[in-house]
Amino acid sequence: MNITESGVYIDATFGFGGHTKEILNKKGFYGRVIGIEVDKETYDHAKDTFKHYKNLSLYNGNFVDVDRIALSFNLDQVAGIIFDLGTNLFQIKESGRGFSFLKNERLDMRLDLKSELTAAKIVNSYPRERLEEIFKNVDERFSRVIAKKITEARRKKRIETTDELAQLVRSVKRQRGRIHPATLTFMALRIEVNDELENIKKALTKSIKILENGGRLVVISFHSGEDRIVKRFFKENEKQGLLKIINKKVITPGREQQLKNPMSRSAKMRIAEKM
Repeated sequence: MNITESGVYIDATFGFGGHTKEILNKKGFYGRVIGIEVDKETYDHAKDTFKHYKNLSLYNGNFVDVDRIALSFNLDQVAGIIFDLGTNLFQIKESGRGFSFLKNERLDMRLDLKSELTAAKIVNSYPRERLEEIFKNVDERFSRVIAKKITEARRKKRIETTDELAQLVRSVKRQRGRIHPATLTFMALRIEVNDELENIKKALTKSIKILENGGRLVVISFHSGEDRIVKRFFKENEKQGLLKIINKKVITPGREQQLKNPMSRSAKMRIAEKM
């Protein structure tokens, strides 16, 4: 992020504030952080946890509105923006919204509970071709057979829970190593429910507009669909002279970090600077 002592930074995917805490606790830092969190439960938790930080402002909203949110804090330019995509541990383990196959929960997967689209609606109403396309977005090699299995099963009975969906996927895809066969299926549905791929495209474009010259844009993605969008966006804007790519080779976690934090294993970080 190339943090400066007086800079203003946006943590566009606040979660539990790990990145923000590193910025705020940086020696000599007296700047400001704007944290954006779409999940109301996570936002409420963050408001309580970070209430003692005077130079942090939190906003309950979607990062797709990053420019408008910055303007609501009277900011037209910032020194850096970070996006850490994906879900946090609370959403996976405690939210009760069916983000994971580790618990038997209703198929919801909404980050914003005001949204009407749920994973159950997608699974039970999308045509087979559209389901296949969604699964292909995360490079699921079994996308066609999984989509076919889902459409066959829902003719007999609605698919309502994570267990029902996970068992369907397991019936057509064998487990390899420690990765559950339904991992990509669940990820693809979460992305579709929350329109994540389109939102990141829009948010990246808006981010360039509010970055000051020399400001950094940092994106951590967790699957190939997201990373392709970021990589292409950085390259196209570098050609136009708007960005300079800082790390030509994508940054991934080392073995030691993966052992400490297994959820980091698929993380990819790309960094660009506004010209």
